Amino acid sequence: FFPAGGKLSSTFSSGLLVRVIDRQGRPLAGELSIDESKTKKVDSHGFAEVVVTEKPSGLKLSFIGQTGGLAGAVSLKRAPTQVDIATSAQLVAAGDRLMVHLRTLSASARVYLDAWWQKGWCYSGQTKTENGQANLEVQLPAGIEGPLVIRARLDPFGQGQAQSDAMLLVGGRQAPSVAQGFDFLRQLETSTNFWAEIGSLDSGSRPIGLLAVLSRVTAPEGVLPLLADGQEAEELSVAKHKQAMIRFGLWVVGLLSGLVFLIVGVMLISASLKTDRKQRKQRLITACICLAVCGLVLAGGWVCLYWVTRGILE
Repeated sequence: FFPAGGKLSSTFSSGLLVRVIDRQGRPLAGELSIDESKTKKVDSHGFAEVVVTEKPSGLKLSFIGQTGGLAGAVSLKRAPTQVDIATSAQLVAAGDRLMVHLRTLSASARVYLDAWWQKGWCYSGQTKTENGQANLEVQLPAGIEGPLVIRARLDPFGQGQAQSDAMLLVGGRQAPSVAQGFDFLRQLETSTNFWAEIGSLDSGSRPIGLLAVLSRVTAPEGVLPLLADGQEAEELSVAKHKQAMIRFGLWVVGLLSGLVFLIVGVMLISASLKTDRKQRKQRLITACICLAVCGLVLAGGWVCLYWVTRGILE
């Protein structure tokens, strides 16, 4: 069994690749019946594509081939999730536009995405689901190659377990060939037990065999290895953006303060000049004092804002 994305969810319907082999490990072709209702063809490589509905407790499978048949039940372990991610393709090229389909347990939720490859972080985005679903087009950057993980999470800071991962293989200028894809996977999975369990899947030339092996590769939890530089680059970019926005805000506040000072000064001086000569001098002195106080208040407010934000600007 090779679930799409590496695991079956008991919250959402999921794709599942089923492979039928004999005792010698050779693939068998025929027909596969699921829960005595749906029938799928099993190709010459022994594969059938099945959709498992949400909240399953098990599957009843029966196979009929040229040399006989086999029937049995498979129990499934419940694995509830709050968010699910699926991509329109798993073998892609750098620079491709990739459609990402998101599903959430809540009818409306903010979902945050980031993508990582072997040399670091390469994409971040977010969207909001409506009626528990959303589609987002992701532009893969040029120049990346190898395994790629796209992570969907509900927490903007990546805390907790409310997340889902999608594993892709990026082949540079074009989608990777089957041989190139297996080379990528061998870099990720070096365990002999893993490849012994996979068996003859890596000996064929069909992409479906490569996708089956890809489904067995588990994306790392937490901060992905070898990607600290990418995360630091993202944090540095965010920090620079904050600095630029704060500097812009300080300039705007300074200009508005200057404008207010000029308007108040013109109004006070104009009002003083309209009085008679005996009171004009006293009114002008009063206007200057008011302007000085106003200027000190505006300048003090600007200095306070700068003092509060100096830690971010430094």
